This record gives sequence, structure tokens and C-alpha cells, in this order.
Amino acid sequence: MPKRSAYGTCHSDTRYPERLEGGVCFFPFPKPKTQHERCLQWIKLCGRPHSQLNPTKTNKNTYICSKHFVNGRPTPDYPNPVSIATPGQTRDLGGCRKPPAKRWKSDGQSSISLTTDEEEENNASDKENLQSPESEHQDTLEQQEQLERVKKLEEENEKLREKLDLKEKEIVRLTVHVHTLRNKMVTPELLQDNHSPKMFQNSTGFTYDRFNQLIKPYLAFQKILCAVYRKVP
Repeated sequence: MPKRSAYGTCHSDTRYPERLEGGVCFFPFPKPKTQHERCLQWIKLCGRPHSQLNPTKTNKNTYICSKHFVNGRPTPDYPNPVSIATPGQTRDLGGCRKPPAKRWKSDGQSSISLTTDEEEENNASDKENLQSPESEHQDTLEQQEQLERVKKLEEENEKLREKLDLKEKEIVRLTVHVHTLRNKMVTPELLQDNHSPKMFQNSTGFTYDRFNQLIKPYLAFQKILCAVYRKVP
């Protein structure tokens, strides 16, 4: 989009290179939303009527050229343009601009519509304002999605911590139990009373009941032997 100086009756315009002799460059207006006071100050220094230049008509396409700054650009010592009433200007920049020239433009349907430079600038500003709510809404949605993702991750981490705590407690319990078993004589009753499922069967290959059935004849024979040994003088 072309750049034009909004200062007084300045005619600096990137569409006309002959007006940019001497290395003229352009500096954007302070944004009304974030730098409202400075924007008002620049508007006042430009000396144009309120109907032509005000915060509602100031957007990213509003500029002041380097001709109107003390050092040719905003600096820490001179951040603002010189006032239009300041003496010593190289040429008269007082007053306000003439009404913008009207141009005839075809709308593509064999009809002619009337437009001006000011209308084009206002249309660009309207488009920017229309896009702003959509951008803000999109940013809000992205922030909400990010917060939801963070919340889900925190919930998953909490569940994993709980599972880890349970596993650590189980490891401690089994460690104590193994230590206890090492200090005891392993008997069928001890294996049967173990809290681990199928501990007896995994250790002997039989269920507890089947083991007792198999060992019953041996126990009976052992009793007979004991009785015989008692009778022997």
C-alpha cells in the first residue's frame, strides 16, 4: 500500500518518486490503542482539522515523512515531529489539505463509482478493525486449548504418581515378606498361608489339597516307624 505523509499540506507520497528527493522516508503514527497520548500529540503537531486526522482515522497506514523531524527521524531527544507552527521550516506547511481529489473508478460491472484517497484509507482502516475481533477470538481459542492440554497433562501426571506410589508400597511389602520367608523354614502350611496367589502350587507343582493326599501314606508309614522304634529296647 502506498505511503503518504499526514503532516499539514505535505505532499510526500511513495506513488510519486519525484516528491521523495533527498532520501525521504516515512515513520508510522503511534498506535491509538497502545500510545494514545503520543498519538494525540502527533495529530496536534500535524495541524490538520479534526475531520481529516483524528484517532479513529489513524491506523497502521498513517505516516509522517522525515521532513518534519529535527534529525530527520524520531530520536530520544526529539521523538515528535516539529509543530506546524514552528518557525524555521524550509517551506510553508501551514493550513490543512484541500479536499481530496475525486477519482472515477469502474466497479467491474460497466458502472462508475466515485472514490477518494480518504475513502480508500478509511476502507483499509475498517478492514483492519473487522479483522481484529476475529484475531482476538482466535487467540482466545488457542489459549483455551492450551490450558485444556496443560490440565489434561497434569491429571495424567497425578494418576501416574498414584500408580507409582502403589507400586512402591507393593515392592516394600514383598521385600519384607521375602525377608521373613528367608528366616523361616518353608512348610506346606507356610506356603498355603502366603498372600501371593498360587504360591503353593507354583512352589510344589500341586495344589494344597492334592499335596496332602499324596503325602498321607508317607505320614501313616512315618507313624508306624515311630511306634516300632518306641517298642525296640
